[in-house]
Amino acid sequence: MPWLSRDQDPEREAGGRGLWQHATTVIDQLPHKQRAVLILRGIEGRSAADACALLTVSAANQHVLLHRARGRVRCRIDALTASDPDATRGAGFIPVQ
Repeated sequence: MPWLSRDQDPEREAGGRGLWQHATTVIDQLPHKQRAVLILRGIEGRSAADACALLTVSAANQHVLLHRARGRVRCRIDALTASDPDATRGAGFIPVQ
């Protein structure tokens, strides 16, 4: 198909959609403030100052919340894509329910 680039194919696109669905499920399971700061900063593209004002948290707390949220999502995505399930065990791992 001429509208697909060389790097895109239907299988890869379907895999990307599946990965995004998994990521949104993980995000939905995060603690409230971690989820909120991740959405504000990572998805909506808001500034750190905006996130602090909207969530009424300090800059340091916003940074910690974002770091923890990203770590939890990363661990779950790594668990999904890892060929060795034992490689993802450790701090921050949230088991799939």
